[in-house]
Amino acid sequence: MSLETFPETESKSRPFKMPYAKCNGSLIHISEVESGLHEDCRCPLCNRSLVAHKGSLKGQHFAHAAESNCDTETVIHLIGKQLLSDKVEAAIREGLPLCLTWHCEDCDGSHEIDLTQNIDQVSLEHDLGTLRPDVVLLTHHNELAMILEVVVNNSPDERVLAYCTDRKIPFFEFRLKKMGDLEALRDSQKLVATWTAFCPRPKCGKCGQSLQPRKLFVVSGKCWSCHSSMKVAFIDCEGYTIDPSQMTPDEIAKANELGALICDNYSHTMNRVTASNTCPTCGLLTGNFHLDDFAEKAEGMAGIQTGLGCVRC
Repeated sequence: MSLETFPETESKSRPFKMPYAKCNGSLIHISEVESGLHEDCRCPLCNRSLVAHKGSLKGQHFAHAAESNCDTETVIHLIGKQLLSDKVEAAIREGLPLCLTWHCEDCDGSHEIDLTQNIDQVSLEHDLGTLRPDVVLLTHHNELAMILEVVVNNSPDERVLAYCTDRKIPFFEFRLKKMGDLEALRDSQKLVATWTAFCPRPKCGKCGQSLQPRKLFVVSGKCWSCHSSMKVAFIDCEGYTIDPSQMTPDEIAKANELGALICDNYSHTMNRVTASNTCPTCGLLTGNFHLDDFAEKAEGMAGIQTGLGCVRC
């Protein structure tokens, strides 16, 4: 594979033009040089001189001055991790936040953190004995806080993943599929991780799963018995409807403040006195059977987050 061809997807290949070169130890973009041969612009892999092709705006790129067997994936990986390291270092140096976002496979939520918070140093290919991760972030006390890996076609190093898992160190993958991904590493205000096993939410003390947001809903409707207008409150947690019998005192107080009437009533189904939605007109409780009808009315509503909970145990 020549340097100018890079598989954007697994199913088809398109021309991949190298937009960066090494110059005096730093990366330089094709837009920063004139067209032609540049002895000081070097390939990040073989260190040979490169030619800047700037015949058209869309096709601007660097290419080897002479024939080369440099592996495309390796070159892209080298550029990617250097860009990532430079971006974090620049944010730290300038005292600016650098947001990292990702979709969490664990809790199915979206998270955002500041990569520079409590970080004092960025180390490229940090020596961990038998491992050399792409980018390592170190705290003010020189403690390893986070590992960032750039991936082109291959999967992340399983040894690095195991290292992070054993020591509970956050690991973030940045997969490069096209030239635009390299440009995004340099230009985007926020970084987007393509994969991570890290979830910042607190874990359940029993099952170890990430806790989910508990959201309070107060919905207007009709009493199932007397058909008078009433408001019914419930909690949604990961798609599960939770009735007032499992609501906290603060959640009940907030629900009543918003117009619901939650009182202690005797439930024949549960054979005990329990907190339940109560019709202000006839005084009958609204059980779970009728609660589902009100839950359907809440679709599209935002709800009020009251805390975190676990519905698995």
